[in-house]
Amino acid sequence: SPLRIVIFAFLAGILFVDITPGAPVGAEETNALLAEIAAAARKQAARKAEFKETALFDGTQFNQTAVFSDITFHQYAEFSQSQFKETANFEKSNFNQESNFENSIIGNAIFNDSQFSKDVSFDNASIKDLSLKGSDLEKLDIRWSSIKDLAYDDSAYNLLRKNLDARGYLDDASDCEYSYRCKHRADLWRQGKLGLWSLDFLAWASYGYGLKPQW
Repeated sequence: SPLRIVIFAFLAGILFVDITPGAPVGAEETNALLAEIAAAARKQAARKAEFKETALFDGTQFNQTAVFSDITFHQYAEFSQSQFKETANFEKSNFNQESNFENSIIGNAIFNDSQFSKDVSFDNASIKDLSLKGSDLEKLDIRWSSIKDLAYDDSAYNLLRKNLDARGYLDDASDCEYSYRCKHRADLWRQGKLGLWSLDFLAWASYGYGLKPQW
């Protein structure tokens, strides 16, 4: 379908690409523009970026993938009521002060290997897919109901469950543990560990791992 490249720009190392319906352009022109954007992104990724002042993105709508990876937020980071229709990539980012993602809507949130030095709030946020591999989750304030799916990772699930439990979100911690046990069972099947899978399946089918009885 006809596409028009509206804008691509760098802001403190962040790449925004917005492709929307518009005036027809040739296939060669489109491919050339996309290749130019990709090359610029690779070049920009070679250096780390910083927000030395307050980062204000509250109420912002990101129509395409927003890359905030490998960025240091030295001051308060405000993303409340923001919408990420695609991926919000915060991999290897450092949040040195408090951060706010309250009431945000995110399609795919990547916080792998991210560091949170101060509290970060996801109160009333909605995240379709969340990945927290390798991150320190002690400062994370999020309810399980905000997460539709958490990427399977032993450490991430364990740390999040402990976090929820420490904050007094006991039902959330229980739901997190149940989700982990179900994903662990599926992983045993994928690995072909049928003996362990059978025992795990019985634990689920008979009493829901002691968390959600099936009968």
